[in-house]
Amino acid sequence: MLAIEGREYPAILYNNPAANGLLSRLPATVSLNRGGRDYCGDIPAIKYDQPQVQNGYRNGQLAYRIPGQDFVIFIEKEETGAAVDGVVVLGELTGDYQPLFNLGRSITVGITKDE
Repeated sequence: MLAIEGREYPAILYNNPAANGLLSRLPATVSLNRGGRDYCGDIPAIKYDQPQVQNGYRNGQLAYRIPGQDFVIFIEKEETGAAVDGVVVLGELTGDYQPLFNLGRSITVGITKDE
């Protein structure tokens, strides 16, 4: 579950080494900044297997971006996302993420495990 600006966004983490590494750190809070296609911000390095690394993403995916050691919530421009390299997909938002478009330049995201 992601808690952003007083609203909860349901999400799932995939069963892969990188997502499991993030899961072991939860609960966590990260500060993210709005980019042209996402919200992203620094997190401690996440271990991943090389076959997990890809170019591109789908809107609504949660990812670790290797070049900046960033936690990323991709929310738009999927059609040109293939140009984004070093992506390790961790999971995805499972509900409506459209309210994210109306948030400010910087947000604080709480990431918790569903119990």
